[in-house]
Amino acid sequence: MKSIDAEKNKSAWNSLEKEDSSEMETFIEEYKEFISKGKTEREASDHIEAEAKKNGFVDLYSEEEENFDARGKYYAKNHGKSIIMINLGEADLIDGVNIVGAHIDSPRLDLKQNPIYEDSDIVLLKTHYYGGIKKYQWTSLPLALHGIVYKSDGGKVSISIGEDTQDPVFLISDLLPHLAKDQNAKKMSEAVTGESLNVIIGNMPCDQEKNPFKSRMLKI
Repeated sequence: MKSIDAEKNKSAWNSLEKEDSSEMETFIEEYKEFISKGKTEREASDHIEAEAKKNGFVDLYSEEEENFDARGKYYAKNHGKSIIMINLGEADLIDGVNIVGAHIDSPRLDLKQNPIYEDSDIVLLKTHYYGGIKKYQWTSLPLALHGIVYKSDGGKVSISIGEDTQDPVFLISDLLPHLAKDQNAKKMSEAVTGESLNVIIGNMPCDQEKNPFKSRMLKI
């Protein structure tokens, strides 16, 4: 085994000046806020838009042509799922431009088109995963529902259920340890399958004979 150079591999925190440490803490809190508020592409774009406005950026599509500032700061959104910001600055374009690109990555579970069903007196939602997730990490955790519903009149409603402490939460069940002998013998990538990532949303029936559990959830 190779010896470890303790000085070379010391924590980066130990090399920060006091003012740098304070700046780092501020960055951490801002980043925590961003990933908490931007759990989907739409939410991330909305959060970036709000921060852009705070810093003097103007919606490019809302600006009248005669008011366009050749040295201004503008932003534009693409179907609410991505955003570009432009700071035209003082120098001419012939002198060059700086381009910074970042990908909004939102690993998640999407609902299928007809997701709701009942099984063993439990109501669940069928999902399919998006992004490079470790499927076993998604079980036995409180989950939240985020999304947009478009109404027949063209309006839209933003949905966020499970983030507030008073909200109901959603859950993907897992086997208890003493029932998971066969599961434990599998590779981690096979122990929890994508097809099993169905979300529990309720287990109370109504007085309807057919699908009483599912029917009650659809009436809420």
